[in-house]
Amino acid sequence: MMIRLAARLLAADERDAVLGDLAESGESDVHALRGVLGLVVRRHLSLGLLIPLAAVLSFISRRMADHGAIFVWLYANNWDPALLSNAGYRHDLAVNIGAAAEACLALFCLASICGCAIGLVSRARGALFTMLLLSAFGLLNVSTHTGRSTRLNAPVFDLPFYRTVFPLLVQATLVAAPTIWGMRRSAAVRRWLFSPLLLLVTMAGAATAADPPAVRAAIQPDADRKPAPEVALKDSSGKQLNLKKYRRKVVLLDFWATWCTGCKTEIPWFAEFQRTYGRKGLSVVGVAMDDEGWKIVKPFLAGHNVPYRTVVGNEMTMKGFGLQTLPDTFLIDRRGRLAAAYRAGLVDRENIESNIKALLADKR
Repeated sequence: MMIRLAARLLAADERDAVLGDLAESGESDVHALRGVLGLVVRRHLSLGLLIPLAAVLSFISRRMADHGAIFVWLYANNWDPALLSNAGYRHDLAVNIGAAAEACLALFCLASICGCAIGLVSRARGALFTMLLLSAFGLLNVSTHTGRSTRLNAPVFDLPFYRTVFPLLVQATLVAAPTIWGMRRSAAVRRWLFSPLLLLVTMAGAATAADPPAVRAAIQPDADRKPAPEVALKDSSGKQLNLKKYRRKVVLLDFWATWCTGCKTEIPWFAEFQRTYGRKGLSVVGVAMDDEGWKIVKPFLAGHNVPYRTVVGNEMTMKGFGLQTLPDTFLIDRRGRLAAAYRAGLVDRENIESNIKALLADKR
């Protein structure tokens, strides 16, 4: 009697199978009851894992969708077929497509594995998990975008497509669909596929791909700083810009190009730094490295509110700073020495802002 009552807590198909096995074996003692209760506990404990698992998948997919939306908007808003003739633009585009493919594959695999694992436990749990997943999607997508990153990318997230439709497409194709597929195929998949190691590796890959690490740098000790290479270039009005005239100021020197997606992501950050710290002694200087020069740089600057001086670089400047790929960003202290270098990648915004504050605090 107690065994039957305990078995009623299991799914119907599993309950019939357990009672059938017990009837064939003739077991009806305490050991049989303990076994049924243990199975019930394992099944119902899995319910407590569904909510955080659904939340994690939803959060990762939303972060990846927001990150992807910014880059899709940048490419779509600045698309020009003529840019494909530029080797730097083609390289930048290939790198971003490759990173996006890795992120999509990692998230797809993670969702499939979770679906298969849940399907092996219980189809009923799988249906509940799907409902929780969809609910989490809804909560994330109706929530208002807040935070510094969103404010800086307001032109993107003010558009309904990038704010709501794009994330739903990502979540439906890379999370919901593979999760449901995994649950339906769970009976045909061997249990060894769901080892803790594989699950952790996949989750780490998805989390990393969803938000690629930015470039960080440490301020060089005072004794190790070397004088910055000379820069003597003209801005759009024809006025000479010489770094020597920026002594007693902290300089953020940004090497960028109109074809560089990461560069265009950084420009609003640096514009905010200029507005926030300009009175405290910060000067942001942009050095455009486009082969076409002012012909392509002037129209770009005209369409963007860049509050700091911009010049066009040349081969001598490139060699002086050892540039190979963009973006490259340098912090120069008040005595004209290189204090920190962020090479070949998107800067870590919090890290570079922290370094700017530290250099501004040094009044020497």
